Amino acid sequence: MSGKSKVFYKTTPGKHFFVADGEVGNMLEADFEGGKIYYSYVNPYYGFLQGRFEFEPVKNGNRPDSEGDKKDPLSTLNSKNLYGYERAYFDSKEFKNDLEHCTWYKSKPEIHEWFIKNKNSMWKKYESALKRHQNTKPEERKIIKSEYGH
Repeated sequence: MSGKSKVFYKTTPGKHFFVADGEVGNMLEADFEGGKIYYSYVNPYYGFLQGRFEFEPVKNGNRPDSEGDKKDPLSTLNSKNLYGYERAYFDSKEFKNDLEHCTWYKSKPEIHEWFIKNKNSMWKKYESALKRHQNTKPEERKIIKSEYGH
């Protein structure tokens, strides 16, 4: 997938876990309510040998700081937010703009074939990511809470 892509994934209500592939698997925990739509960014960044990905769940409402007043990401970069500011709010200009300019990604047969071929590797990344996720402080985990749905 390329940047600015959207993926639609229909699932059942309840707790789910997602892993983004890369140098190491990164975990997103989600608690879905039925009949709602949830959003998350998957942000790429450089790893040691290959790319890594970080989930950024989209929360309800607007950013607490002034809307549209982007901070310089390099001057405010921290371990909790890759970009140095939180763009992942449903009512923010950034999110609405990103959503408007994304293109839908359609799965292809090659994707299913790739997954079958790499299933063991992905399962190991899932187990490793789940272990790291469980060992992370609860307030630092990437979680889509049920109240984030629309």
